[in-house]
Amino acid sequence: MKEINVFIFSHDLSTVTEILRKHNIAGMAFSEIHATGHTKRKEVPEMVRMYQTGRMVTPEHEKRTKVEVLVPDSVVDSIVQELIKTIGSESEPGGLVFVTDISNAHLLGTSRSGESMLIKE
Repeated sequence: MKEINVFIFSHDLSTVTEILRKHNIAGMAFSEIHATGHTKRKEVPEMVRMYQTGRMVTPEHEKRTKVEVLVPDSVVDSIVQELIKTIGSESEPGGLVFVTDISNAHLLGTSRSGESMLIKE
């Protein structure tokens, strides 16, 4: 089993959710984060205590969404390839995907563990 961590623009969350649903993945977690990366940051109006100063600044960090999901080994490659094809482009990357090995997982309060708990029943 693998853990997939996806760092995306917030507007791409529904695309990631749809890809995971298509592969019958049981669940995911997502959170809003502030990050830097490969994409160019746009200038925004400078804000000081909720007031605009009239100057434009380029922020060091921007809001992104981090999606965390556990998937069976059998579908990880197809999910990652679909994410790569669907989100972003060669000229403007849409985020990052990290895949790590997971030795085991347990569904609390039950005897279910391993890959069997990752797919919807």
